[in-house]
Amino acid sequence: MYIENNNVVLWKSSNIKSFYFDFSFKSKEDFLEVVLNTWDPGFTYSVLVRIEYNNGHYCMLGNQIAFYLKDNKDMDPIINLYDLIKQRLDSLYSYCDIESIDSVQVLFVIVNVLPKLKLNNVNKVNLPQKIGFNIKDIKAKYNSNILPLTVNTNYFGKLILDN
Repeated sequence: MYIENNNVVLWKSSNIKSFYFDFSFKSKEDFLEVVLNTWDPGFTYSVLVRIEYNNGHYCMLGNQIAFYLKDNKDMDPIINLYDLIKQRLDSLYSYCDIESIDSVQVLFVIVNVLPKLKLNNVNKVNLPQKIGFNIKDIKAKYNSNILPLTVNTNYFGKLILDN
């Protein structure tokens, strides 16, 4: 699905969203408007920039960019993002043979930060009497021990042994 408005095309898939933006004709103010109309404040975004140049050649414009939009009033992060993309575009001309840039696509995804899971004191957990075990004994054995609080493997950290 795409939405077209003033030469800006917003494309949406299940997770990755993007918009096309012509940096050669648009100003910072236009970029501000597109970002404010596309991104919601209070979220962290992972941003990649892809360009099409010389009629059908593609390349990524550097590594991903972490972006946080605090609110709709703070324009500095958006201006910094615009300047960074413009700087990357300018440096691309110095090491690639580019006749024309056909499109600039800004791809982005919302980064879902995992909430912190921590349980230091099992004594504060209200365990039901129905479980059939000595609750005092369970709390004494497991208090201050490292226990998995979830089955979400994203919380497990980096794998150091693969056996």
